[in-house]
Amino acid sequence: MKLAANTKIEIMRFAEREIASKGVHGFSFRDVAFACNIKSSSVHYHFPKKNDLIIAVLQEFVGRLKAQFDKWSQEEASPGQRLRRYLDRMRELARECSSRTFCPMMMAATEVGAADPEVTRVTRMFFGTAIQWLAEQLRAMRGHAQPTQEDLFDAELMYNMLEGGMISVRMTGEPGRIETVLRTIEKQVLGSDA
Repeated sequence: MKLAANTKIEIMRFAEREIASKGVHGFSFRDVAFACNIKSSSVHYHFPKKNDLIIAVLQEFVGRLKAQFDKWSQEEASPGQRLRRYLDRMRELARECSSRTFCPMMMAATEVGAADPEVTRVTRMFFGTAIQWLAEQLRAMRGHAQPTQEDLFDAELMYNMLEGGMISVRMTGEPGRIETVLRTIEKQVLGSDA
């Protein structure tokens, strides 16, 4: 692998792929160093401990999620359209994870009980960010001034259904497994039979 100009970013990119395929405890600094064609000491230079690398990768992933939500909010005036973009992205991710890896956050979530408290905090931040964004879209669609308990409940239900669908896709290797969930949300929330 040829390293990009920024070794630290390249290390994080490889570590993200490793977390997505093997989990937070399934890779070593040696794996990262070998894949990046550098010495283990170079990995340790940028990330003294493995948890430092895991946390950096997960925090960056949270940042990308927030940036994606901000982009959709800027591009789409309608909360229904923003939600549709999210659902379409879930379709894309289902195709991706059926053929290779899984969401790094989902992999981290499966190991929360054995994870460092900071890894757990960042993982929970990701899930909370997604649920809060979904609740905000529901609030706007329903015309509430602030998200209600019902908005939050429905957002969490939607998110849990989608993540369950993604687990099914990962387990079977069949991206169509998430379609039942997506079509249910589209029908019940967006009022379409798409």
